[in-house]
Amino acid sequence: MAEQERHSAAFGWTYDEVRRRQLEAGLRMTPGERLAWLERTLDELLPLLGRAREAERKAHSHGPSGENHAGDAQT
Repeated sequence: MAEQERHSAAFGWTYDEVRRRQLEAGLRMTPGERLAWLERTLDELLPLLGRAREAERKAHSHGPSGENHAGDAQT
């Protein structure tokens, strides 16, 4: 375990180093493990989809007093 901790502490965080680690991890997984990883990742990311867009719409549809502008469409 200590060997693994020393090894992980030696990882760099450049784009190429992170990409290489991710590729190596994917190649070590079986197809079933890769599918399970994908499903977990999608479960985490899909609820976030569109939240920034919704927040931006809300910010633009309300004036400085927080009231809706006349003529603005509400969704």
